[in-house]
Amino acid sequence: MKRIICSTLLLVILLTTTYIHCAIQLSGGSTASENEIPGVVSIQYQTDSNSVPSHFCGGSIINSRWFLTAAHCVKGIDLSKLIIFAGTSNNNCYKDTTGRCIVRTVSQVVAHPNFSVYTIENDIALVQVSQDFPITTQATKVKRFALEGNTVANQSPLTVAGWGATSSTTSNTNTLQKAQLTLQSASTCTQKQLSISAPTQMCVSGPNSQNIDLCSGDGGSPVFYTPSGATTPVLVGIISHGSSTCGNGANVGVSMNVTSYTSWIKGYTTDIEMNGGGGSVVTPPTPAPSNTNNVDSCTC
Repeated sequence: MKRIICSTLLLVILLTTTYIHCAIQLSGGSTASENEIPGVVSIQYQTDSNSVPSHFCGGSIINSRWFLTAAHCVKGIDLSKLIIFAGTSNNNCYKDTTGRCIVRTVSQVVAHPNFSVYTIENDIALVQVSQDFPITTQATKVKRFALEGNTVANQSPLTVAGWGATSSTTSNTNTLQKAQLTLQSASTCTQKQLSISAPTQMCVSGPNSQNIDLCSGDGGSPVFYTPSGATTPVLVGIISHGSSTCGNGANVGVSMNVTSYTSWIKGYTTDIEMNGGGGSVVTPPTPAPSNTNNVDSCTC
């Protein structure tokens, strides 16, 4: 059984504002192999130099200096407390001396100007790291996602990846997990009393053949696919939110539609790879099956 479960990992108080960050958690499901998804990063929070950092959100590398995540993960947070880990499916990188992990600090966070903490609309942010990620076109530990420039067809198979608990009673796993999702029509979410603002947001669920239960959104993790014959994964969405109660059978969640934000992204960095230029409807290939029976996604 695989679940993405809501977990409040971090309570950050900045001046008079409180931010609660949630991590994607995949229990009992498919473990990603080393470097299988080299574009995903672990966003971790370190209270002070003597404390062990804690993973609380995921992100997607789009070029050597920038990655995308959910705005609710990083808006208003103390940048000096953030540590970014990349280049490995095992994010237990604290004081690593083997060179297994690529570690970066954050120099800038750009949350979408119209992000709303009340409606969770425009829940997308750009994060700039202080030193380049070592991205190449050859086999490497770090690669970037291409951004989807076309319209993805409903019922398309997609993948979500992130770090999290292996059960509802354990803490986060250090090993990257993955699960399969299906793109649904916006009405599928509204019928489940889940607010969605199309086309900037997309409705996703687990495959109908599985008993999937998606709750509130889960912290910046990538929703993507890899085109047939290609090696570069295409970023379609960023998991944002879902229903307020996990395990209630809502079976749906909301992802930000990356295609809707490419112009905004290009306003900060033009060094991005696009898959198509818009106007076309694409249907991603069906990924290899994962050992999943149930996905439960939640966030705050």
